[in-house]
Amino acid sequence: MKRVIPIILALCAAAAQAQQQTTLTFHQALERALEVNNSVERARADVKFAEANKQQLLSNVLPRITATGNAIRNSTQVSFGSGSDARTILPQNDWSYRVVLSQPVFAGRRELRAYSQAKLGVVIAQLGELGTEDAVLLRVASNYLALVSADARIEVEKRNIDLSEKRRAQANAFFQAGEVTKVDVLRAETAIKASQRQLAVAEESRENAASRLRADLNLDGAVVVAPPDHPMPPAADEAVVVAGQPRVQHARPSIDVLFESAADAYRERTVGVVLTGANRDGAAGLARIKELGGVAIVQSPHEALAHAMPRAALAATPEADAILPLDEIPLFLTGLCLNPQASRR
Repeated sequence: MKRVIPIILALCAAAAQAQQQTTLTFHQALERALEVNNSVERARADVKFAEANKQQLLSNVLPRITATGNAIRNSTQVSFGSGSDARTILPQNDWSYRVVLSQPVFAGRRELRAYSQAKLGVVIAQLGELGTEDAVLLRVASNYLALVSADARIEVEKRNIDLSEKRRAQANAFFQAGEVTKVDVLRAETAIKASQRQLAVAEESRENAASRLRADLNLDGAVVVAPPDHPMPPAADEAVVVAGQPRVQHARPSIDVLFESAADAYRERTVGVVLTGANRDGAAGLARIKELGGVAIVQSPHEALAHAMPRAALAATPEADAILPLDEIPLFLTGLCLNPQASRR
């Protein structure tokens, strides 16, 4: 009986924790931040206060109309005199009304200036509301993504621990068989400890991110982030990407495409070298490098095994910075790195 009670309490605690668990998508987290965040609510309250203050100050500068009236019914009408001299001093029906139109007198346009300042206060409050919303959304997005990253790291480290434990078991088996030394076993145990430390760091990072997210979203209990709605597709194999490109100068991948993209990206910091080859690939790309201020180097056609590519490169770029034998090109590149300007033609 004594053992049953703790088990029941543990099950109740687990059920309560499961009920408090909140699962959020990225968009749900952002929407909830705008609905329940205390900073956003205070900023919106400041806007309402500023608008109310503006309306109150506006009433101080506008004309005012005041209407009053009264009606009295007396039981007896009292009058004296007769004929044309008759006078009523207490009419049976006594009523009166008054309408007053007044315009406030400005004391040095003080009220008007106060109203202008109140309008600016409304604009400032509205900008403050937008700034607060942006700051809260950025903070929530950052914490949400940190939570996603921590979950992924936790899964990776758990897999690393499983793999390290398998390696340790394998190392122990080999050690028992006398095929490896104790060092291999210790190395496997060290890998397990390292993965456990990384797992602890990832769990701590997750708890910190979840704590900040709970504060911003006014949540209690555990926070679980939903998987992304649109995961990135896996990267295509490099061979598939290359195979899908058209041939340039009968070559794929093409030197021209490589040189031209490098020249467009790095301009005068690009160095192109054309060596021996049997077609014209690289000639147009080397010309592009030179056109954008880069360095053009060509192997001497006379000593190239196949002189077609060096000759085509020189035809496209007659002002090449260097035409050198193959064994002198590394020295030229070294000098170019040490003194970029001295090696340019």
